[in-house]
Amino acid sequence: MQKETLKKFVDLGEKFQSLDPNFLAEGREKARAIVTDKERFTALMEKAYMASKNTQSKGTSKTSAEILSYVRDNPGATNNEIQTYLQENGQDVGTARISKITRSLGAEGKLIGEKKKTQIYYSVSEEPQISKKETVIFAPDTLA
Repeated sequence: MQKETLKKFVDLGEKFQSLDPNFLAEGREKARAIVTDKERFTALMEKAYMASKNTQSKGTSKTSAEILSYVRDNPGATNNEIQTYLQENGQDVGTARISKITRSLGAEGKLIGEKKKTQIYYSVSEEPQISKKETVIFAPDTLA
C-alpha cells in the first residue's frame, strides 16, 4: 500500500515537473470544479485553515495583552515561562516572537526587564509611561 502511494506521488511530481499539457489541463479542470462548488471549496478552505498555524494565530495585540496579564500575575517571569503559559493556553508562539513582543512592551513602558546573567526577568511597570511617539507639546501661541 505504501509503495503504491509513493509511486503515485512520484508520478504526479514527474508530470508536474515535465509540464505535461494533459496533466496540467486535468488539474485546471479539477481546480475549476472545486472553486465553482461551494461545499467542496468550503471543505478545502477549512482543511487549509486547520493545517496552517499562521491562520490560527492570534494578533500581536491579543498576545501582548495575554503576556501583560501573565507577567502582572507572575512578576519576574522569563520569556520561557511566558512561552510555556501561552502553549498551555493553546498558542504556539515561538521564543523569537515572545522576545519581540516583550521588547516592544518594554519600549512602550508597560514592562520592565531586569537582566541577571543571561536571563531577563519581567515585571509590569508600576507607572505607565508616555511613549515619546505619543507626546505632543503645544506652545502657548498655538492654543489660541
